[in-house]
This record gives sequence, C-alpha cells and structure tokens, in this order.
Amino acid sequence: MALGGPELAKRGLQHRLLSTRASAVLPMLGAVISATALAGVAVFTVAQAGCDDGGQYVYHDNKVELVGSCLDENKLPGNHLPTHPRHSGPDDPSEFRP
Repeated sequence: MALGGPELAKRGLQHRLLSTRASAVLPMLGAVISATALAGVAVFTVAQAGCDDGGQYVYHDNKVELVGSCLDENKLPGNHLPTHPRHSGPDDPSEFRP
C-alpha cells in the first residue's frame, strides 16, 4: 500500500519532531556526562592528596585565616619577600606607565 499525502506528511512531521528532541537532548546529555567525569576526577584528586587535616577557616581581627591543613606556606607562590631593598629611580618598574 502506497502512502498518500496525509500519511506522508504525518510521518515527516513525526520525523522532524524526533530529530528536534534528539538535538535538544544530546547537548544536555553531553554536559551531564562531562560534569560527572570532572566531578570524578576531582574526587580522585582529593582522595590521592594524602592529607588527614583539612584545616578550618577562622575569622578574627577582621580577617579570615586558614588554621591547620596540609598547606606549606613556603611552597606557595608569591609568599617570598624580596631580598634586596627597594629603590626608586628611573629604572624602578613602578615608575613605568602603560
């Protein structure tokens, strides 16, 4: 039996609706899979850190401070003070302007 006009139009509409649903669901499915993978990597990384003391944040003297934890402040970037005295002159980087 050959399909006539109304049956063919109905199947075309159903096909378009199905493809529209698939195109709407696939990006969401990809985002959920990516988020799950990233969360798994984060949990694995924290589990492998080997730190028994997570530390805690304490508020005092109008500032928040991390007390405890496995952080070594000597290994943090930007924690080292310059060993040479600061001078001001024509070669001073603070005098440069963009």
